[in-house]
Amino acid sequence: MHTAVYRMLVRFSFVLCSIAAVHEVRADIGADLQLELNKVIAQIPAPGGQLYVKLSDGTVHSLSTGQFSIVPDKPMTATSPMKMWSISKTFTHVSILMLIESGALRPDRTLSSIEEEFPDLYQGALKHYPGSGAVTVRDLLSHTSGIIDYMVLPEYLSNWNQVLSPGAIILTASKHQDSVRPRTRSRYSNTAMLILARIIESLSGMPYERYIEERIIRPIGLKHTAVAAQNDGWGPVHGYDSGFREVTTSVSPSMVWGTGAVISCASDIGLWFEAVLHAKVLAPATAKDIFIPVKLENGADADYGLGFHIKKYANGFELYGHGGGPLKGNSATMQYSPQLKAYVVAMANGASGNANVLLGAIGWQRIAEYNRGKK
Repeated sequence: MHTAVYRMLVRFSFVLCSIAAVHEVRADIGADLQLELNKVIAQIPAPGGQLYVKLSDGTVHSLSTGQFSIVPDKPMTATSPMKMWSISKTFTHVSILMLIESGALRPDRTLSSIEEEFPDLYQGALKHYPGSGAVTVRDLLSHTSGIIDYMVLPEYLSNWNQVLSPGAIILTASKHQDSVRPRTRSRYSNTAMLILARIIESLSGMPYERYIEERIIRPIGLKHTAVAAQNDGWGPVHGYDSGFREVTTSVSPSMVWGTGAVISCASDIGLWFEAVLHAKVLAPATAKDIFIPVKLENGADADYGLGFHIKKYANGFELYGHGGGPLKGNSATMQYSPQLKAYVVAMANGASGNANVLLGAIGWQRIAEYNRGKK
């Protein structure tokens, strides 16, 4: 579960450079977006997919294609739920920022000090991390903690459907921890997300699932979004491999708890992203900080702000957002362009190696052309 979706390189350079050469702009952008979605879902390949686009003038296109389920045969709709994998991390990040805003947590608080206050928080695992006295909550939010990612470890790569507690996973990961120091480089870490999710539970007094439901899902009105419980399965979702064999249960929710266990649809994810960007869930100053790259010790920009990926291209084009997967039957991307002032969310119930690159490229050239035609 990484951020390959943003490595589109020349795709976006081509988009911006080609705008000046556009001689004719078709008015029916919705039909063009539907054709792009159909093509990409066939390329992945996946049984079905969704696309949510919100343009700078407020126009919304919420599209779907193909099948939600093969057996029984059900069509994909614009609100059919799918696993959004690592986009779930943004719920965890914003929840931590809510606790910081409430005064319950300081961003500079270290992991060792938190474990001293809550000794059962990680089953004592943090003492195994060499840098736990230096790693802060802010480091966890920005993927600069240096903490190793448990998803790359052999204990888990061959067995994704284990049912394990967050503490057990954190403890196993700690035994593989290397000497990477905090704030010396960007290091994407699902382990850090488990730690943050347990902090949410300890400070709020609520199960993680309930906190997300009461503080995010209900207030924003995400009607097709839920958190899969650790031990209760995924519910009414489907995911398929490249041969269209169902692999929905090949990953247990407990293996991605706090880091990838939210199910949703493209339109709900779009509403969520807009709520974050427009400071509907956080104070304006906090919402702004999310999209400012954190500085490393050497002065370079990290790949992330406080939880969201920030990609800057050589030609000045920028994208904010997060990817989900591709992993075991589902892929997703969530993106916003400050230049085009447009949102694009794309999801598929299939997952090939380049699925997120394909999904992440949907619509951007057409959106640029559309904006040019409106001027």
